[in-house]
Amino acid sequence: MFNPIHIKNRFTTKTWTLLIAVLLVALMVLTAVACDIDEIPPKDAISADAAKQIALEHAGLTAADVVMDRADYDLDDGVPEYEIEFRQGRVEYDYVIHALTGEVLFYESEGSNGAMTRPAQDPAATPISAEPASDSVQEISTPTAAAPSADLQQRITAAQAEQIAQKDAGLAATEVTLQRTEFDYDDGAPAYEIEFYQQRSDTERVEYDYTIHAVTGAILAREVDVDRIPDASAPSTPAPVPDAPDAAAQDRISSTDAEQIARSHAGVTAADVIMQRTELDYDDGLLVYEVEFRQGYTEYDYTIHARTGEILSYHKEQDRD
Repeated sequence: MFNPIHIKNRFTTKTWTLLIAVLLVALMVLTAVACDIDEIPPKDAISADAAKQIALEHAGLTAADVVMDRADYDLDDGVPEYEIEFRQGRVEYDYVIHALTGEVLFYESEGSNGAMTRPAQDPAATPISAEPASDSVQEISTPTAAAPSADLQQRITAAQAEQIAQKDAGLAATEVTLQRTEFDYDDGAPAYEIEFYQQRSDTERVEYDYTIHAVTGAILAREVDVDRIPDASAPSTPAPVPDAPDAAAQDRISSTDAEQIARSHAGVTAADVIMQRTELDYDDGLLVYEVEFRQGYTEYDYTIHARTGEILSYHKEQDRD
């Protein structure tokens, strides 16, 4: 029998089912669009191709040398960046490039077999070292493997890398004793490892360790350490302990002063960094401040003499962990 109420109920149920389905689809579309917004570079961002080129130049390679795996835009904790991945043979490179400034925020490389591919040494870049003192050790390494790329054939010489390091240290070649100049790879970047020292006195020697990019000449890493040699003619005295009376506050600079000394040397301000540690301690009998802070992905580690404010050692490195 014809029942209009039954038909009306069936029509109403189908209508509501269809309406709910349409709303769910619309919600899914809106959610997808909202997620995609974070994957769209801002108008003033560099292009993905420009980010690729920055990464390749930093690695000392060309587009013809590599297989490009990925160049994706992303927002990482509010920072617009490109994530670039490419391969050269068995070596994989991973770069993070700031999408607005083009700055290399992070980079690393890894060989699938745990070994790095190294170019053959060309005559134009044969490491040349200053003549060391008789009590020093000179080590020059000539790596061999696959033929170098065109960019690597244009790399700076070892002598030029040594000059860059010595200039940064504020020293002339005649003031230092060169211990080692070696071509190597540092996190995938072609680089010179340079070690030298300055003998300030019979009891004090300053040791320098530099990593210089072999193509651009940029300083990738530096470390300075002051090594004090006990005076054999001086009477032997026991090293002080942290609870000794000479650790009195009036005899030393404040922790705030030590932090400021470290930041000034690093070329940053208090507003630029996150302080991680400032600790008063003894190092080989010297009262020192251990100061650690970071700016973005760069970590700084300083050892400051607690009485004179002298920088005894410092080190900086990139850490994305």
